[in-house]
Amino acid sequence: MVDMKIIILLLIPVFLIQLGLQAYCIYDLVKRQNFKYFNRNIWAAIVILGNLLGAIVYLIFRGDNDDGDKG
Repeated sequence: MVDMKIIILLLIPVFLIQLGLQAYCIYDLVKRQNFKYFNRNIWAAIVILGNLLGAIVYLIFRGDNDDGDKG
């Protein structure tokens, strides 16, 4: 049987990556003015309730930059 401590130690980096990605997405939601598909509230719910997958979906479908500067 696998020791529970080993499982927890292996899951800590995944949890930290998820938390960091969600924090970045929420920060981006706050500063962004225009959204391609949904409004801010729906994207916030997707990011928060969708965990890691919700944050990845947001990053894929969020749309272009507001300022138009690609550099």
